[in-house]
Amino acid sequence: MGNCLFPPQARSMLGVIGQIALVLFMLLVGLELDHRMLKGRGRSIATVAGGTLALPLLLGFVVGPLLYDASFVAAFGIAATAVLSVFMFFAVAAAAGVARDEGAAAIGGRFAVAGDFVIVLIAVVRPALAPLGRAVEALGSLSSTAFTTVFILLFATAYAAGRIGINVIPGAFLVGAVPPARKIMFREMTAKLRDLTVSVLLP
Repeated sequence: MGNCLFPPQARSMLGVIGQIALVLFMLLVGLELDHRMLKGRGRSIATVAGGTLALPLLLGFVVGPLLYDASFVAAFGIAATAVLSVFMFFAVAAAAGVARDEGAAAIGGRFAVAGDFVIVLIAVVRPALAPLGRAVEALGSLSSTAFTTVFILLFATAYAAGRIGINVIPGAFLVGAVPPARKIMFREMTAKLRDLTVSVLLP
């Protein structure tokens, strides 16, 4: 039955569609972060993410309720989950390196490049998008130029993350986390992409 629905010659294309769906979905997740609600919460986010990473279920249930408040569902929980996801992909990248008999220097080098990648997104790409954000806020909506810019940046960053070896998904999330004019960006991108991504591509 599976071979009839998904013949071998179609599976590679389905894999590509699945990757595109995940990239678009993680962009929307990243855009949903409200940076203002995260100020001064770094220790709390690290506690949740680290605790969940160390003891996935037990500490998740212990730490989560202690830190729960009105902002937890909107931004705090998303941020902690994002941090956890990035660390998990780093762990998977390390495991893949060990499986390929890569040395500690090679794995450490990949982590260093990944760290530089994140720094460039925050320190270079984010400020470079400031004029775009001002234009979006002045217009009150997402122009075709802004939409195209975000799309190009999304797939370029996802590709770079994949080449580094940390998977395309954290790259897509980080792109969603850095743009300015976040409320308008999230509203417009969600309206344009959510139904296609969640209802069609991801399934």
